[in-house]
Amino acid sequence: MLAFPGIFRGALDARAKTINQKMKMDAALALSKCVKKPRIDRILPPPLKKSNAMKVANAVKRAAIKSRA
Repeated sequence: MLAFPGIFRGALDARAKTINQKMKMDAALALSKCVKKPRIDRILPPPLKKSNAMKVANAVKRAAIKSRA
């Protein structure tokens, strides 16, 4: 739920034919950066915050473009 929209948006924007490991790792890293001060009771970003999906999409797009180069 957290990564799904961003991963596919980024892959579509980059016109990627596959989703590789680097794209998934960069998506996870982007999600982790969405939580500014993680605590034991708050380690996940808000699932419905649209800016989080866009951060993931941008990270996935960058990784997809890099993997083509």
